[in-house]
Amino acid sequence: MEFWIFVVIALIISALGICIGGSMVVYKKRQLPTQKPQRTAPSSHLQKPSRKSLILPMGGLLGVSMFLLIIGYGTMNIVAAAVGFLLLFLAFGLVGSFIFNQIF
Repeated sequence: MEFWIFVVIALIISALGICIGGSMVVYKKRQLPTQKPQRTAPSSHLQKPSRKSLILPMGGLLGVSMFLLIIGYGTMNIVAAAVGFLLLFLAFGLVGSFIFNQIF
């Protein structure tokens, strides 16, 4: 497989992960009731996650997926490449959900 085809597949999977992660956040926000939250008892599902709580999973998944993609491409191991693509999808799904959670 050519290297540029491998990179294009990785970019497409990353874009799909961001789109699906973001759409899950938008879908969840639309299902929440539109009532004003009470000041005395804030509900935990309305609070946005902190950046520190998401950096480690995002960075870890991205690092492991890149490692597996490099090994999968270098040795032509289809299983390592497939798992790398799956982890890349999950990592960018986290990135997309974090970005859309900050926007909405």
